[in-house]
Amino acid sequence: MIKNAIKTGIRSLLTNKKFTLLNIAGLSISLAVVIIIALWITDELSFNKVFNNSNRVYELSANFDKENDQFVHAGPPPIAIYGKSKIPAIEEICRISGGRNIQFNKNELMTSEYGVYVDSTFNKVFDSSIKLLEPNKLFQGKQSIVITEKIANKYFKNENPLGKTLYLEVDPILKTGKQPFLITAVVNNFPSNSSLKADYLLPFELLNSLSKEPLDEKWGNFQYYIYFLLKQDSKSAQVAEQLTAIQKSNFQGNPLYSKFAFFLQKITQLNLYTPKGDNNGIQSIYIFAIIAFVILLVACINYVNLVTARATKRTKEISIRKIIGANRSHLFLQYLIESAVLFLISLFIATAIAYLSIPFFNTIAEKNIQFSLLSSELWYIFLLTFIATVFIAGIYPAVLFSSSKLLSQLKNNNTLFGNKNNLRKGLVVLQFCCTVILIVTTFIFEKQLRYMRNKDLGYDKENVFLFEQKNFLTHYEAVRNELQKQQGILGVTAASNDISNIGSETADIDWNGKNRMQSNFFISRVAIAPNFTSVLDIKLTEGNGFKNNPSDSSHALLNETAVKQMGLKNPIGQTITFQGKQLTIVGIMKDFNFNDLKTAIKPCIFFSGMGYALGGMYVKTSPGQEKQALSAVQKLWNKYNPESAFNYSFMDESFDKMYKKDVVHGKLVQLFAAITILLSCIGLSGLVLFSTEAKLKEIGIRKTLGASKQDIVMMIGKDYMVPVILSFLIAFPISWLIISNWLNNFVYRTSIDPWIFLLASLITILLVVLTAGSVSLKAAMINPTKILRDE
Repeated sequence: MIKNAIKTGIRSLLTNKKFTLLNIAGLSISLAVVIIIALWITDELSFNKVFNNSNRVYELSANFDKENDQFVHAGPPPIAIYGKSKIPAIEEICRISGGRNIQFNKNELMTSEYGVYVDSTFNKVFDSSIKLLEPNKLFQGKQSIVITEKIANKYFKNENPLGKTLYLEVDPILKTGKQPFLITAVVNNFPSNSSLKADYLLPFELLNSLSKEPLDEKWGNFQYYIYFLLKQDSKSAQVAEQLTAIQKSNFQGNPLYSKFAFFLQKITQLNLYTPKGDNNGIQSIYIFAIIAFVILLVACINYVNLVTARATKRTKEISIRKIIGANRSHLFLQYLIESAVLFLISLFIATAIAYLSIPFFNTIAEKNIQFSLLSSELWYIFLLTFIATVFIAGIYPAVLFSSSKLLSQLKNNNTLFGNKNNLRKGLVVLQFCCTVILIVTTFIFEKQLRYMRNKDLGYDKENVFLFEQKNFLTHYEAVRNELQKQQGILGVTAASNDISNIGSETADIDWNGKNRMQSNFFISRVAIAPNFTSVLDIKLTEGNGFKNNPSDSSHALLNETAVKQMGLKNPIGQTITFQGKQLTIVGIMKDFNFNDLKTAIKPCIFFSGMGYALGGMYVKTSPGQEKQALSAVQKLWNKYNPESAFNYSFMDESFDKMYKKDVVHGKLVQLFAAITILLSCIGLSGLVLFSTEAKLKEIGIRKTLGASKQDIVMMIGKDYMVPVILSFLIAFPISWLIISNWLNNFVYRTSIDPWIFLLASLITILLVVLTAGSVSLKAAMINPTKILRDE
């Protein structure tokens, strides 16, 4: 019976090639998009799952005020040691430093590589695939290094790197010089959907030896990522409370820790949630899952509309089947299998489209998603999309065709849900409602991204590049003076941080009038050269700033937010105590954005000296003369840093990297909106095509009576304009709610202007006119004698 149903289904599809091709085209495109989005979602949900212990590994984060959501995603080094010794639920710990670039040297090969310092327990915690020089021994002393397969292939090609030596200068500022490091292990490359971004691992013991004070005694140094491997069935919340108690015991009576708390977050959730469990990326998963459903829904609506539109042409077939004994269940199965055959063909084509499109999608999404038919996840996606399509699009036509009242329903122009024309128009409304929402959302995404790129940040980031000074640092004045003589260079300065994303904060600041409520006051800190504010055009609202003389070391600049939160009145000339040193406020900076635009401007202090190395050099160039400036820096670099590669970045590029995820999401929404529009147009053209075929006699008579081509096109097209306009009334409020919710992620955001909705309306109407008009115009151009000659 099933075999016969499949044969009949294939025969029916071949009989109506035009509508079959329209359905297959729409379903294939939509299923391909659904497969790709599902693979993207799977990749996002597999974050850090490459590590075998991922379900038991937690990252430590700190919050100095439990009532707000400002987290420090790091902790002090000793909390890991004391936590393991005092809390039974902790099986193992691992501390990881912030990443840094180090110069690698082997024979003639000399490049800068990015890596981190880790505890020797790294592989016990993360349990990643690794080849060891000696069993169960990650490092063999401080002069050891673990490299990834990428580094192994780059420096050793086909050789076995274990036991070999690389020469590194781990700290140019301390002038450690090139030292030999024994390769004790090779680890698999860390995947892109992992929080570990490193090409090498150095022992934390080495970092400890480079520190002025033992790291294991620095309870106030929140600069290290700390991971805990908990024992089976341990409660992370309880462990976090115990860790909080240990930290507070070292600062009894200190008001800074009155509202302090540690949080533990599973590493598989770092990209989706905050430590408190709030949205930090899961919203994107929901958005793209909804987009996938919308695209599939639009294609299914197309299918249902076209199938039900042809119901009248299948009445003879259904009647004959009933006469020869087919009952309702037989008819239901027959037409369900017919739909399933079409869906299987579409799924097969969709798989080919998805496979060919993955490289293009990876480029846009900046992912490394693999399309493998051996992947079980991919087959689950195939199965779920097939079942969803059959359920959404296959059930209703099968129920309709197997209905015992089908003939009377068709005779009276009715379906199971009322008038068949109203049903189709209702589905068109739903279809274009989804399309309009995606168009509006695309416009807002692009408008917000453009707003962020063009917003006045409070400093000049254009035509400015920065780089790590290395040996320039000890010759700073000579290098600066030489560069400022070069054509195309407008200014040279230096600072301890990249001010487009200052990550260094401290609570070690005091002033007259500071009260207990301000005990949790944190301020971002940057050591700068005296001309820093003038080169980067950071405005001063009060005071004169630094004077480039010895007195600068006892002066400080505050931003407006710092003055406001500290409650200072007439701040110029007042004295503050910063990190144990008395500083006089000599200038107030106008607030500028030194973090992303999702974050409100925080308090900030600029100071000079105090033992901070001005490791970053900033060079401002004339527009269009960047190459000449880079060439001048390169020439001096070769003189002072002959054994180091010159690596630089432009500030505007660094700024754009902060919004990498938002830019990617914007591109994807644009792509999927375009696909949804295409599917809607395919479905509309099919409906208009059927409508014109059904009205050929009417068209012939009207043309015989003198109707023009425009009259015929208007007659056919007007039936579809009312549902489209109705879709606007439904789509606009929904799209406004969606984009308002998304814009709430940004402290600084664009406005939602009425012209966006008007433009979306005009685009949709234009698409409908072009689609419906092109199909109906062909019918209007047919000679009426060809239509009516058999009447």
